[in-house]
This record gives sequence, C-alpha cells and structure tokens, in this order.
Amino acid sequence: MGYTADQIVVEGIPVEHLEDMEFVERAGEHGCLTLGGYVRAEDGEPLLFHMPQYSPLTIRAEGRILFSGIIMKFLVTGKGDVSSVQVTAYSRSILMDQEKRCRSFQDTAMTYRELAELVLREYPGSDIQLAFPDVPISSIAVQYQETDWQFLKRLFSSLNAPLTSLSSSDTLRLYAGVPFLPSVDGAFEMTGFRKELGAYYYWKQAGKDVRDDQFLIMEGRTEVVAGLFEQIETKGQSLSVMEHGFRLEHGRLVGTCGIQKPEGILVKTEYPAHLTGAALEGTVLEVSGIQIRVHLKIDDGRDSNDAYWFPFSTLSASSDGSGWYYMPEQGDQVRVYFPTKHTRDAVAISAVSDYKEEGGAAPDRMGDPSTKYLSNPSGQELRMGKDGIRLACRGGLASVMVGNGGDISLYAEDTLLIQASNNVELTSETEMEFSAENTAVVACAMGGCLQMHPGGVLMLQGTEVKVD
Repeated sequence: MGYTADQIVVEGIPVEHLEDMEFVERAGEHGCLTLGGYVRAEDGEPLLFHMPQYSPLTIRAEGRILFSGIIMKFLVTGKGDVSSVQVTAYSRSILMDQEKRCRSFQDTAMTYRELAELVLREYPGSDIQLAFPDVPISSIAVQYQETDWQFLKRLFSSLNAPLTSLSSSDTLRLYAGVPFLPSVDGAFEMTGFRKELGAYYYWKQAGKDVRDDQFLIMEGRTEVVAGLFEQIETKGQSLSVMEHGFRLEHGRLVGTCGIQKPEGILVKTEYPAHLTGAALEGTVLEVSGIQIRVHLKIDDGRDSNDAYWFPFSTLSASSDGSGWYYMPEQGDQVRVYFPTKHTRDAVAISAVSDYKEEGGAAPDRMGDPSTKYLSNPSGQELRMGKDGIRLACRGGLASVMVGNGGDISLYAEDTLLIQASNNVELTSETEMEFSAENTAVVACAMGGCLQMHPGGVLMLQGTEVKVD
C-alpha cells in the first residue's frame, strides 16, 4: 500500500506542512531519516532551545509506524509567519552509540544472547532476536573504548551475523543475523541487478559454503513500505530486503529496495585492533598451577563475574616443567596483556608492586635500586646487595651470608646441622676455631668423644686414648 503526504503524521515535532522526507535502512547499520517541513513561527525557536536530549521522532501513516528514532540534528530558519525545519534522526540503536565503555565478560559459558541482554539492560524496553542457534561465547569478551553498538556489532560479526535495528518500532529492537520475516504483499517493479562477486570470492576463500547466486541483488521500485528482512516474492523465489530507501516524490511515498537471498547477507569478522597491545590492570583473585583469576580495574563498580583463568607469563618455561615457576600472590597487582587480535590469546604478565616504605627503624627494601630481592609470604628471602648474597628464613631466624670479601656466615637460632652420607672435611690454611658458650663436644658414632667444659676442663673419652 502506498501512502500520500497527507496520510503521514509526524510525532515529536508539530509539523504543519511536510515538505520532503526520506528514510534509508541497510543491514548492519543505523536507520536514518531526514525531513523538511514548516512549523508555526512561534514554535520554531522554543523547539530548538527546549528540545530534550535524545528527543524521539516517530513517523506514522494510517496508524502504522514507518520510522521511529532519535533526533540528532535540528535546524530552524524563519520565513514570515512560519519557520522552516530540517531534521535528521537515526534509529533507536543510535542510543547505544553515544558513550564508550570499558568492561569485560569473563564467563565463557555465557551465550551470545545472555551477553547481549546484559548490555541491553542499560536501555529499558529493549529486545534482541537471534536468527541463529544461541551458543556460548567460548572466550573472554572485552569491551574496550567502544560504544555498546560497536561492541555488539563486533561480537556478532564473529559469527558473520549483521546487527540491525528495527526502525519501525517505538522501542529499541535488534536483530542479530537475518531473521525469516513474513512476505510483503504489493507490486515490486524490477529496475536492475547487481552481483557482488568480490564478496562471493571472499566468503568462498574464507571457507563458507556459499554460491554466487546468493550474492545476486535485485533492485526495484515499490510503494509498499517493506521493512528490512521482510520477504518479497519475485521470479518464483522469496528474497529478503537487505536495504531500502523511501522518499516523498510528488506527494507520494515511493521507495527502492535491494533484495537478496538471506544466505548471502553476511558481515566480515571485526577484530578489536584498538585492544591489541593493550595491558589492563587487575588484581589477583586466585592462583592455580600456571593460571590466575583476575579482577580487572575496568570492572570496578560493576557486578562482574571474574571467572576467566589467564595463563601467567613467566621468565622461562619448558614443556618438561623446567624453567622458572614463581606465581603472584592473591591481592597482587598484575596486568593482562592482549598480544594479538584474538582475546583468547590474553596473558597475565608481571606483577606491579604497590610496596610503600613503612618508616621507622626497618630499612627501606626498595631504597637502593642495586639491591635485588626475592621473597614469599612464608618469610623466605633472597637478597643480592652490594655486600653479598643473603639467604634467610622467617625474618632471619636462620640465614646464610656469602660476602663479597670471600667470607661465608651460617646462622641458626635453633639447630645448625651439617650432615653427610660419607665424609665431612673442614680444612684451613691458617686457623680453625670452634667455640660455644657452655660445652663444646666432638664425638664419633663409634664411641670416641672430646668434651670442652666451662672452666677450662677438657675431657677425652674412648676405649683407648692416646696422648702424645
């Protein structure tokens, strides 16, 4: 059914006379409407200065919504008793394309619909319809400096499914993929054909099971306002509307449509190139083997499900288990690095210290950059400084000091045990000194014993004692 200008009603702006109007839609893009008309002179300036943010605009004809969207540009010029207005509006999906966000979705068991619904919570009354079986996302998804629209478009592009807004709805409704919608009754005058062979060759090379006839686009004129993806019967086959444009011509709304087999309406996979090379800060939640769970800083202030296990990058690693194994601790600050365009390749890299000097008598552990520390929560510590290497446990209750001057010091607050399966040999080119505050004993398991007691008493004991 065709519509005349007199049948068209503009809601959102008090248009007295509609001069011209055009709206276009294409799969995977925002719908766009432009119109020109006249309002009363006293309404023109107040409309401009008092229009609320994201003001809606709806076009109806005999009760049917032809286009409903958000005004993004409004121009008023005065002409006597009337004011001329020029308006540009976009489908309601434009609301999703206003603010860039950073956040992660770490639950790989979450499905595409579930993730999309999480994003759409920001938009009351919104809905999404998937034209393919719902499956898990299978890898971490990261929205990084992207609007919700850009993020969801990229997400669904991994399935080669276009994300499209339904412009004939007064709420935000999205299609992911190409749904099967009812056929449209009405005349369709064929005006031309085109075959997107470049697209066909691309998808063929990409491994898609496609045919060249699926990329044949029939173009024609019609007065029937057919929505995107609605079916049009022509030449004995049913094709989907993949693009259309309608405008007022001589007082009647006429349009051009491009129709195509739905199997050929595909989008190329988009990758987060802006995320490649980025390192996002986070806090370690849990450590298991060579993997860690991380709460990313970009998720602060939101109820995130930090379920993804990131491999932790180490200095050296081998398939046989050799190399360097030193994992961060719970609460440590780390960075998650995205080395490629695939988020599944993300790795957690070096921890970032938040150590602060406590002051007082304790030395500043990081006061001298030439001193290197390696320590763990149990109190074991390796310090390499200007004076040598010190290995200590539990704050120094036991320690080994290898000095740069060639000296070695062993200290134990409890027992110092030197034991060998065969021999223990102690030699010195000058002097060797044994000392004890109370009693020093040198004994043999076979029975011989030398005891040195306080007061200068020396006792020798054995089955046979020889003194020369």
